[in-house]
Amino acid sequence: MHDERSIVQQLMSTAPRGRPLDTALLADLGINVDISSSLADKGWLTELQPRVYLMRGDSPSLDGTICYLATLVDGLHVAERTALYWRGVRHNVYFREPIFLWGIGTLEIPSWATRLFPITYRNEIIFDDQLEYSTCLGSAPGRHPEVLVSSTERAVFELVSTCQKPDLHEGVRNLLALLRNIRLSILQDLAGHCVHRDTVLLLKELADQEGLPWASKLSG
Repeated sequence: MHDERSIVQQLMSTAPRGRPLDTALLADLGINVDISSSLADKGWLTELQPRVYLMRGDSPSLDGTICYLATLVDGLHVAERTALYWRGVRHNVYFREPIFLWGIGTLEIPSWATRLFPITYRNEIIFDDQLEYSTCLGSAPGRHPEVLVSSTERAVFELVSTCQKPDLHEGVRNLLALLRNIRLSILQDLAGHCVHRDTVLLLKELADQEGLPWASKLSG
């Protein structure tokens, strides 16, 4: 019979705060399904959904939630407008800032997550398979190191690919005008692998309208 008190103490000292605890993570902490179910029955764990828990008194954080969602689908990362915001490129301030996530394959965001955060998930593929999916994905300053975030250059392509309608162009131009130290070599490499030529052309057009010097140098 397990020592419940020591298990609870172990969880309090080792379980990541704000991160939903699924059975795989609990198993890594030495806690099997039967024990976690017992802890939930006794109120030490709060069940978010079947076999996904939080420590009592804890709440899901945005970064912790993304870490959990990343276990459900390959390639999950913070993308487009959200990635630009997280990297310091911000034009408008929203009361509830939308969170755009991209990944490979389908993902149903749990209802508890959508109640807490305005998450939108897309599984669009905008680069060819010769480009590693993880290209230009990495951590962002001040965020959880395990949360992957598009670089500025990749986020720009993701954003433009979703804003083809003319009434959305002004918002994109406003963000492009705020870009600093854009890496043209990386932007050009991504352009060379972009499967939607209209996305590259639109990016050049919007950047040119803002008078950005790299617009004329980007090959479409």
